[in-house]
Amino acid sequence: MSRADRPLRVGILLRNRHDGPGGLEKVLEIVARAMPEKNVELKFYALYPPKYGDFTKEFGSLTYLPLSPSLSLLQKLMPAKLFRVLQKNYVKKHGMKLFRMMQADQLDLLITLDLSKQFLGNYEFLKTFKDEANIPILSWVHSSLSSNSPKITQAVKDRIHLFDGHLAISPGIAKELENDYGVKNVDVVFNPVNYAELIERDPRKFIYIGRIDANKRVDSLLVQLQKLVGDWSLDIYGSTGKKKKDQAFIQKIVDMGLADKVTFHGWKSDVWSEVKSAGVILLNSKKEGMPLVLVEAMMRGISVVSSDCPTGPADLVSSGENGWLYPVDEEVKIAVILQNILDEKWSLASSRDIQKSVKLFRSDNYLNSFIKKISGLRRNRF
Repeated sequence: MSRADRPLRVGILLRNRHDGPGGLEKVLEIVARAMPEKNVELKFYALYPPKYGDFTKEFGSLTYLPLSPSLSLLQKLMPAKLFRVLQKNYVKKHGMKLFRMMQADQLDLLITLDLSKQFLGNYEFLKTFKDEANIPILSWVHSSLSSNSPKITQAVKDRIHLFDGHLAISPGIAKELENDYGVKNVDVVFNPVNYAELIERDPRKFIYIGRIDANKRVDSLLVQLQKLVGDWSLDIYGSTGKKKKDQAFIQKIVDMGLADKVTFHGWKSDVWSEVKSAGVILLNSKKEGMPLVLVEAMMRGISVVSSDCPTGPADLVSSGENGWLYPVDEEVKIAVILQNILDEKWSLASSRDIQKSVKLFRSDNYLNSFIKKISGLRRNRF
């Protein structure tokens, strides 16, 4: 079969680290599972094996940069942190081996998942690969670029001409690419979410789903919840990623006097099978890309109370309609919003209306749009 007659063959270069289950990992699972039926053959590549590998189970093809025999032996003998240093040096010297393997796969186009420090480290590999393979390269940006330092921003801007196009998962990220990096060829593709039935509505029941880290600011979220008066509860589904840190977080809940209000469930592989009823999902992040968990909640008719962080929430939430937003640096408004809900001064929108507000994100709509955009960049070289 000639290249012109076979399915569109798309390579996806993973990030250096995939430490745990998140929105990006879930999107890649959905896309990998569905693409074969859309006549698209996906091939995934990684310079480093992902630390969290469960999301790769749906991948039909995943190729790592092979380690040398001596380095493979040292991996078994050395502490993980020390081996990581050696591995980084090995990648710098031998990373082109992976790109040669990619070239042998005769891809029609390549998608990278990063436009920050990692992209800079891979730039020479990518440039050589593009010169030799002569195929389009796209970036697929899954998080706000606002945290890039001015130095990194300028360095990326100087090299961004390498890409033939950019896929952004939110209008906010698209604006960052256009305004801060001077690119014009940006398509907004959002993120896919599978259809879900509405769940039971309970306005006094709040939920949080996600990582527990400095960006998500769950600790300061709890500080605001301490101020609430009335009957309410919060279920937390997530983890710090470390057992000891999870235990410390649980103790913090107790120390704050919230043990009878807040339940820590830890990380769940299928969190939505655990959530039987809810009224509001909370998000207090400093930055996001397109917070998939909000879309999943809204698909189930759950209202949103979220920081108006860069980027994503403002593209989903219309304050007073399907939820409420507050400025990132005004966390005190969390308590104000939730107290008004508890006091029945503010009413939640109907579950059906909230679900309708995210119909654009349904997987079937998303996949057709995604394929159309990447297919349009395929070069006719046959």
